[in-house]
Amino acid sequence: MLNTAELYSGKTDLAAITPLDTIFAEYRSKKDSIEKIAEFVSGNSAVMSYFFDGARVSRNTGSYSASTFFEVKHAIASLDAEYWARVMSMTDVLESMPASKRNEWNKQIREHETPEFLRDTVLSTMNDLLVKRQQFFAERVDGIFRTLSAEHVTNRPEGFMKRMIINRMMTYYQTVDHDTANYVHDLRSVIGTFMGREIPHSRSTDYAISHIYDSGDTGQWHSFDGGAWKIKLFKKGTAHIDIHSSMAYRLNQVLASMYPTAIPAKFKTQPKRFKEHDIKMDLLPFAVLDEIGHFRENGDDSITFYSTTISKQTERVLRYIGGENTWGSNWTFGYPVKDILQDIIRTGSLPEKKTHQFFQTPETLADRVVGIAEIGENHSVLEPSAGHGAICKFLPKERLTCIELAHFNCRVLQKKGYSPIQADFLQWESDLKFDRVILNPPYSKNRALDHLKKAHQYLANDGRLVAILPASMKEKEFFPDLTHEWSEVLSNEFRESGTGVNVVILTLYR
Repeated sequence: MLNTAELYSGKTDLAAITPLDTIFAEYRSKKDSIEKIAEFVSGNSAVMSYFFDGARVSRNTGSYSASTFFEVKHAIASLDAEYWARVMSMTDVLESMPASKRNEWNKQIREHETPEFLRDTVLSTMNDLLVKRQQFFAERVDGIFRTLSAEHVTNRPEGFMKRMIINRMMTYYQTVDHDTANYVHDLRSVIGTFMGREIPHSRSTDYAISHIYDSGDTGQWHSFDGGAWKIKLFKKGTAHIDIHSSMAYRLNQVLASMYPTAIPAKFKTQPKRFKEHDIKMDLLPFAVLDEIGHFRENGDDSITFYSTTISKQTERVLRYIGGENTWGSNWTFGYPVKDILQDIIRTGSLPEKKTHQFFQTPETLADRVVGIAEIGENHSVLEPSAGHGAICKFLPKERLTCIELAHFNCRVLQKKGYSPIQADFLQWESDLKFDRVILNPPYSKNRALDHLKKAHQYLANDGRLVAILPASMKEKEFFPDLTHEWSEVLSNEFRESGTGVNVVILTLYR
């Protein structure tokens, strides 16, 4: 595929930079074969009728004749459509088009209504489309605005607002209207351009919207691309979309460049305060998201990628969510993973390690601290920083209360069979007391001590708290009314998570 630098360098002579000679030669060869077969059949129509009648009886097919089934113009129309699609796929020009033009081209290809695949026609058409790529960006914004529902007062005729509503996301047959989904993809692409991101393929947006409907997750917000925008889909086919106010302003700037006298000044005024993106998420490249999306299920907890090789960054994502490469392109997770992968593809992000301080507890260390806790058959248990459940897996689910800050991590915990409470533990309040409290808290900015102090408030009489803490806290007495027991300093326990911090285990008795 041609890259952006080539497309904008002024090289618009497609024949000079793409292997079109091979394409045209293949096309001519197949067209010649079609015409020869059609000519042969037309000269032997009486004999061919026996083939059709035999198929009708033996295979229960419809009634056909040689003259209708082997009509040359229909076969060549199919051939033309196939080769136009191939040429379009050689550049990103189809993906760069506004939804209205992309929908029209897709319709022509799908219904075999493309122009005849002639060399001069192909070259002039593709060169013209390549030249118009920059113009397409403004047309995309205009198309998005024109497709907004006129019957909802949330949408304003003067310009984009932070909240917008689109109708006709569903067809009469209760399936996603792919043409309308293309306008949502245009919005996603424009916002991605404003953010300096590469543009995802339109099928990724269509697939994500379809998955929301198929999963029954209508009526609730779904975040995309690290929180840059979100969508709420309704069964009746309405879609509510929420974007940052700064994005609405930039969309209106594009509209104003097209219709300078039609957009009121207040819609062209930069907002005083720009809403910041969620700094607690890592945005993933669309190339990684595309790789993650190409898999087949082998069962609830196992998948196989269609590609025999995947990038190192994709591997890191899979290991982050508990994946293990068992053989070849097969990965096992130990829990139903499909919805988690779909969440990653849709949101385009993962909790950022530094701000979340998510360093998964190694299994041997998790097993050790749970053993120290000596959990009895009737003991209630609190785990205030559950992550992906490395410690939880050793705890009794039916008597466990686990808290987790990141929504994504809560989704993983749910798939593993837990019922997490999504909250910042330091802000969480409850009247409950627990017989056992086990935690591996975040360490940065003194949060380890803050979590320890908060956790000890929930310790019941005769209870026991076991915490994994930075080694620098060893031998300090934090609570005069409690007995403190310290383990030896443990080195390199978290090396698999990418940190060399030394830790120590503190046990508190009331």
